[in-house]
Amino acid sequence: MKIAIVGAGALGAVYGVRLASIGQQEIAFVVREARAERAAPLVLQRIDGDGAHHELVEPTYVTHVPADASVVIVTVRQDQLDDDLIVLLADSKAPVVILTPLFPDDETRLAKALGPRIFPTMPSVVSYEENGAIRYWLPKSATTAIESENAPAALHDLMRMLIDSGVTAHMKKGVLLENVATMVSFMPIAFALDVAGGVDALMKDGPLLRSALEAVK
Repeated sequence: MKIAIVGAGALGAVYGVRLASIGQQEIAFVVREARAERAAPLVLQRIDGDGAHHELVEPTYVTHVPADASVVIVTVRQDQLDDDLIVLLADSKAPVVILTPLFPDDETRLAKALGPRIFPTMPSVVSYEENGAIRYWLPKSATTAIESENAPAALHDLMRMLIDSGVTAHMKKGVLLENVATMVSFMPIAFALDVAGGVDALMKDGPLLRSALEAVK
């Protein structure tokens, strides 16, 4: 299966590199022209579990969704769920898995423009970029949940490929609302990370970390 991943940041890199290097799938990262020309390798360092290191020395970077992609996975920032993204996705007919945090109005707008091929998905990866590598957690208790209602066979295949690549995944109804609830509860952590200036800095700031955790509760 050929899988197009829109965005090659921390989240997209983890899913893409694991699907390519462990799951042996054909992955194309859809990026801006400047990123495609730079053609930088993608390096993963897991910081929980087995601490595995995976690397794509020559990842495939493209600027448009390949016409033969069976599935498109969107991993851009939430503020990039915009008209430019709609134009980018319009040339493809493949189902679109949205790993980006998605509010109901975003889903409505995307579905209105692109039809019933938008599938909210809850990621189970926590990742960030540091010193040229993507560091990430892949908690055993977390599951990548893909919306199951009206899901085509390609998404069930994707679920199995994620599992084969070491990412726990399942099909589930009502993922959009679960995604919203989780996103809102994690907002204080995002704010705290921004204020502290990163994960390591937040972990060293006891009062700020406690305030963030209390806000989550």
